Parts: sequence; C-alpha cells; structure tokens
Amino acid sequence: MLKIVKKLKSHAGARRYGTNTLWGFLEQFLRMFSGLFLGIWVARHLGPSDSGLISYTVAFVSLFGGLSKLGMDSIIIKHIVKTPQRSNYILGTAFNLKFFTALALTLIVFLYYVLFGKFNIEGVSVCIVMLTLLFQSIEVVDFYFQAKVQSKYVTICKITQLIISSALKLYFLLQDYSVIYFVVLLLIDQITLSISLWYSYKKMHGGVFFFSFDKAVAKELLKESWPLILTTLLITIYMRIDQVIIKMMLSDAEVGIYSVAVKLSEVAYFVPAIIASSVFPAIVNAKESDEKLFYGRVSNLYFLFFWLALFCYAPLLFFSKEIVLLLYGKEFVGAAPSLVILSLASIVVFTSFVTTQLVIVNAQQKRSSIATGIGALMNVLFNLILIPKFGILGSAYATLIAYVFSSFVVPVYFRIDKNYPKILFLSIFKLGEIK
Repeated sequence: MLKIVKKLKSHAGARRYGTNTLWGFLEQFLRMFSGLFLGIWVARHLGPSDSGLISYTVAFVSLFGGLSKLGMDSIIIKHIVKTPQRSNYILGTAFNLKFFTALALTLIVFLYYVLFGKFNIEGVSVCIVMLTLLFQSIEVVDFYFQAKVQSKYVTICKITQLIISSALKLYFLLQDYSVIYFVVLLLIDQITLSISLWYSYKKMHGGVFFFSFDKAVAKELLKESWPLILTTLLITIYMRIDQVIIKMMLSDAEVGIYSVAVKLSEVAYFVPAIIASSVFPAIVNAKESDEKLFYGRVSNLYFLFFWLALFCYAPLLFFSKEIVLLLYGKEFVGAAPSLVILSLASIVVFTSFVTTQLVIVNAQQKRSSIATGIGALMNVLFNLILIPKFGILGSAYATLIAYVFSSFVVPVYFRIDKNYPKILFLSIFKLGEIK
C-alpha cells in the first residue's frame, strides 16, 4: 500500500488530478457546512411560507436555467482541450450565446408577470432571481479552468463567494430582515462569483473574451450541443418540478416544508458524484483492456455506493421526525414523512451514479436521454395524481417511483449492459462474480 502511495506521489499526472479533486472536495464540504447550518437558521427565521417562496422561486428559475446553459458545458471543455489556441474565441462565443439566451428568457418572464398583473412578491422574487442567469454566463471561465485541470482557481472564487454570502446572510438574520433581502442575496451571490471568476481569468490569462465572438465557432458549438439542450431541461424538470407543482396545487408553506425534506435528502449527493468522477478513467481503461477487471471494478463501486448510502441515510430513515424537530422546529415537522421516502429515493440515486458510468462506457447516451425523459414525464404525472390525495407526501412518492423506474426498469428494457441488472444485485450483497 505504501509503495502505491509513493508511486502516486511521484507521478505528476496523478498528483495533478488528485489535487484537482481535493480542491473540489474542499469547496463542496464548506458549502455543505454553511448551507446546512445557515440554511437551517434562515428557514427557522423565515418560517414555512417565506422559505417556501424562496424554494419555489429557485425551482422555477432553474427550469429556465437549464435552457440558458444550451447543453454545451462539457462541449466547451472538450473544444478547449482539443484546440487551446482558440480558447478566447471558444469562451467568448459560448459566453455570448449563453448571455443573450438568458436575456431573452429573462425578458419573457418579466413581460409575463407585468402583462398578466402578477407583479406581487412572487413576481418580484422570480424576476430578481432570473437576473442570476445573465451573470451565470461567466461560468464559461469555470470550464476553461476545468479543461486546464486548474480547479484550484475556481474553488478559491467559490469559497470567496461563499464567505461573502455567509457574512451577508448572518447580518440579515441578526437584523431580522424580511424574505426579499434573502431573495436579493441570491443575485448578489451570482454577481460576486462572476466578478471573482472574471478576475481570476484576467489575472491568469491576461486578457478578456467578452467580445471574441466567432460565427463558425458558434455553429460548431450549437451543432454538438443542441441534442443536449433537451436532456439538460429534462434533468432539471426531473429534479425541480415537484416544488413548482406543490406551489401550484397547495401553497408556499407546503413548498417550504417539502424543501426541508429535499435539502436533507440531498445533503450527501456530492460524495458519490466526486468519487464516481475520480474513478471513471479507471473504469474506462478496464473496459478497453480486461472485461473481468471492468466488471470487478463496477461491482465494487455498486457495493460501495449502496452501503455508503445506507450508512448516510439510515438515521434519516429511522429518526426523521426527531432530526427535523431538532434542526428546524415544530413548524417543519410535517417534512418528516416525506424525508423518509426521499431518503429511500436517495439510495437509488447513489447506485445510479454507477449505472451512469455503465451507460457512458457502453455508448448508450441516447437511450439514457430517453430514460431521463421518461423519468421526468412520470415525475410530473405522478405529482399531479398523488399530490391531491397525499399532499407533499404524494410528491415524495412520485419522486421515488420516477427514480426507481428510470434507474432500474428503463435500463433493463434498453439493455444498457449485457450483465445489468444482475451485476447490481450480485454486487450489493457480494453473492458472486460476473462471468
């Protein structure tokens, strides 16, 4: 073991990618820590209705955020890696495409609320948060640093933004400010991050890219990204539509209570995400060289993620009411039953990180997009059916059903791998090897 560690330390590539991953872990851990403690304080301060308004606003705007990204995030990284000499034009073109798409969407939403006389606290909140999409366009700098394996600089920017945001949030809490200040803080967060990203790029690269637009590059990026726009939107619907429907069918207070269950159930998602991205190259290499080794690694990953999920979510499954009462108070205790169901769904999510790797190494992305679409459609349908009968618990049931169907049933139907789902169930309980 020591020999392996020494070998990795002496390997420049391993040190580079390892350091890159550690910076990602640092930022995610600090964000989780701040979000958990300050987020709980904000929820208790605002109460279910006002915290529900913020949750609904973020969920609603995220539907447009999925469109404004234009599905080109990973494509930008790929093009910068392939043609680094064109980085300025790639970044400038991508920035302008994202910015003007976000501007168009923001104007549409603004006109809707003005023309239909809905410019109340909800309309104002949505329009304020829609402005974050304009500043989100600068995220192309993040992709530049990812392509250069220099996530350290992005992490520093995000930690800076997190410190400023946390300080302002603490000040607002101590001054007993109303909900609109916390809505404006979402915009301040994005502006702060955008300025720090721009400064980091300017300092490292020595130039700007805002006006470096190239029609040929634009056509190239859009040609590759347009199929992913729908996929990105479907994923966003999949993850956020429940809170929008709860608002439409119930109330802001119910959204606030349900959002507590969602936040607690998603608190550990970054763990499998970072582990999966770190070991993915090893999975790809094994697929190309040794089938037995490949299935062995996939099996180990399924085993790890399933039992890691059980370890993370067992307290939420058995003590959900006590945890909600302790953290959020009596006003939010109605979130406990939904938290149990969403915790079960989170176990499915953990294993789906491995299934996603199977999809990619077997070049089944198109079928995966169909599965995502089916999952999003089922989520909407079951929300509409179950919320009138069970309230917010119905939304949790809808999420669990959609996750199980898109993560287990659809992959079996599309045969994403010759050994799926056998490898999943054998791996979880270590019942045997895949031959």
